[in-house]
Amino acid sequence: PSYVESGPSATISVAPVGIASAAPLDATTVQLVFTEPMDRTLAEQVANYALSGGATITAASLQADQLAVILTTSSLAFGTTYTVTINNLETAAGLALPNDLQTSFPYGNSILWEYWLGISGTAVADLTNSADFPHNPSGREFRPLFEARKNWQGNYGGRMRGYLLPTTTGDYHFWIASDDNGELWLSTDDDPANKVRIAYVPGWTASREWSKFSQQQSALIHLEAGQRYYVEALQKEGGGGDNLAVAWQRDGTDFEGVPIPGSFLLPYFEPFSTLPFTPTVQALSTNDPTPALSGTVGDPDVAITVSLGGRYYGATRDGSGTW
Repeated sequence: PSYVESGPSATISVAPVGIASAAPLDATTVQLVFTEPMDRTLAEQVANYALSGGATITAASLQADQLAVILTTSSLAFGTTYTVTINNLETAAGLALPNDLQTSFPYGNSILWEYWLGISGTAVADLTNSADFPHNPSGREFRPLFEARKNWQGNYGGRMRGYLLPTTTGDYHFWIASDDNGELWLSTDDDPANKVRIAYVPGWTASREWSKFSQQQSALIHLEAGQRYYVEALQKEGGGGDNLAVAWQRDGTDFEGVPIPGSFLLPYFEPFSTLPFTPTVQALSTNDPTPALSGTVGDPDVAITVSLGGRYYGATRDGSGTW
């Protein structure tokens, strides 16, 4: 069965119990998020998890929210997509998850691209002021270069974000090209909170046109080999052609004029965390003519998940048939 009731601030979904997401936090740490609180004893047994590609798991820790499990792994190979297989797990309410439950995730060699359709205007602020930004994109992809699709839509906004992994210490210039307006932000480390704008497109450029505006090029920025730097590019398309790309050059080397390749990139995965309180949904207003969510679900193998502001919270059965 499936039932979704949406309002301005919350979505309630009824769906089979399973894995909500899987993401590498670094080269030896993988985060699994389940749709419902899990049994701690079973969730922390390493033997209940397996990784493809010859990677091994040495520890499993269920977090305080009982939804997220942190797996400590052997070193993950950059540019590889891994599959996690789980067995013998149960929810905190005693519901067994299906055996051989699987989900996959990439480690590196790409960057996350998210897009929001149906937004008019050409200013980046038209995107960032949208009610759907940043938690409700129309879609997302992992791109092998620091370059979005081009000439495919009108009236949309895009965001590319991830981590830059320089292999050589030095001073670097960055360039951004976009249609229409675009902004490039770089952090001093891997924390998005420390990002600053380093370049922007005040009008529009053709695809990979790096020198139309002086603002497209950053000042020299010192980067350390082995350090991970959060990077983010924003683009707002009105009509006509559309593109977004970012390039770099280490000082003293030739500028190649191509987007940063995936071999220097790691896609962004948002760490899972819950609010410091349990949200209570009483009268859920809706954007459609259906009645308020009520009644029964005639299947014991389901979970209730509440989404608030782009984060997910598994509801727990109280034993009387309600959540």
